[in-house]
Amino acid sequence: MKRRWLIVLVLATVGLLAGILYVRHTQRQTYYQGKPVKSWAKLAASRDPSATAALKALGSNAVPDLIKLLRTQDSSIHQGLRSLVPELPLRLRGLALKRIELPFAAEARGEAARSLGIIGPEARAAVPALAQALQDTNHQVCYDAANAMARIGKDSVPALTDALRMPDPNRRHSVIAALAEIGPEAETAVPALIEQLKDPDPNIREAIAYALPRIGPPGLLALLDVIEHGTGAAREVAAKELLLFRSSPLNATPALLDMARDEAPGTRHRAIETLAALHSIRRPVIDMFIAALKDPIPEVRVAAIKALVQSGTAGQRSVPSLTLLLEDKEESVRLAAKEALQRIQASQPGVAVEKTGEAK
Repeated sequence: MKRRWLIVLVLATVGLLAGILYVRHTQRQTYYQGKPVKSWAKLAASRDPSATAALKALGSNAVPDLIKLLRTQDSSIHQGLRSLVPELPLRLRGLALKRIELPFAAEARGEAARSLGIIGPEARAAVPALAQALQDTNHQVCYDAANAMARIGKDSVPALTDALRMPDPNRRHSVIAALAEIGPEAETAVPALIEQLKDPDPNIREAIAYALPRIGPPGLLALLDVIEHGTGAAREVAAKELLLFRSSPLNATPALLDMARDEAPGTRHRAIETLAALHSIRRPVIDMFIAALKDPIPEVRVAAIKALVQSGTAGQRSVPSLTLLLEDKEESVRLAAKEALQRIQASQPGVAVEKTGEAK
């Protein structure tokens, strides 16, 4: 008897609290075709085309409700409901959960962010709330918020630029991807992106490599400045990113030649590879490649050998220096030199290389 009264009491409490929640969630909501915005947001999360159409039709009218949904937190009432449900017999727990529809706050926030992204530029009023969501405890919500800001477009750029200061590299990665999607209209973010080239996380640097070419010429100019005046990993990444631009920036040659004299072997290596990839066959470039054949680092010597091969007939002046490398103490250098001489010989007879690797 006592147990029965306990069950009745729990059910009554659940029903009362569910009623309170229902009233709370139905007050001052925007409806479209008989459904509240939050219902369309949930349907949109399941890729329902009718929900996508509904959100686009609602446009800015749905934004206030979606901002509220974006700030959803599990209330004390919901927490109380969770504590009561386990007291019910097993056969009644499923019914209770179905009746009260306990929300998953993080899921609701993600649905709101994705819906704001569907609305696009008309959801610009939600940018401050989305910027806060970039720091959500749930990483998926952060990703959804960044993606929504990308779809909103240029109005999101200032907030996304500020978000590049976040300490979490995963969150910054999402922000950089959003700026990349915005493209040329994210021009004002370029200085902050360039600053991120100093980040020790290679994933961040690679994300910037993806973003800057999509922003366009401002990104190119900023890269050239880093190549000319930067140091260390930032300089190397900038040289690598340079190759992602569709047009070969010939005005980068002087800066890359200077970079090839850097104290860091990796930086010299990257400068040589970039100049080779740009197919620059100017005399100063070829002279630098030949000089690099004497570099103390084997990997740099090999890079210079490969660059001379890519230079075509312009690399023929390197034959005497390449021949000397057939006696190099490093096997990788000897093999690269032998292959280079053979290829040069094939394109322009004049140098014979024996199979043993010695030049005649």
